[in-house]
Amino acid sequence: ELRKQNQDKFQAKENFYKAKWESIRAAQAQNAMSRDKSRAVRDQTKQGLLEQKHANARNTKEQSQNLLYQKKEREALERQGGGGGGPGGPPPAGRK
Repeated sequence: ELRKQNQDKFQAKENFYKAKWESIRAAQAQNAMSRDKSRAVRDQTKQGLLEQKHANARNTKEQSQNLLYQKKEREALERQGGGGGGPGGPPPAGRK
């Protein structure tokens, strides 16, 4: 009878620790999944911000090139037509 009680006590302890370790392993697996999911979201957000930054840089460069092109066009027209002398502009060439 005493031996049976000891065996039952030992088995109960074994079951307790087995359940405890299984619970720990399940929590670790859950944490790992959560960590991976968070990392994926973070990487996706980072990639989106980087793409937005590149798009902004491209747009700024394109705008700058367009403004430079317009300026050169305007200067070429002024040289051809002799225009100018308006407010803020240089006086026409040859007139003093």
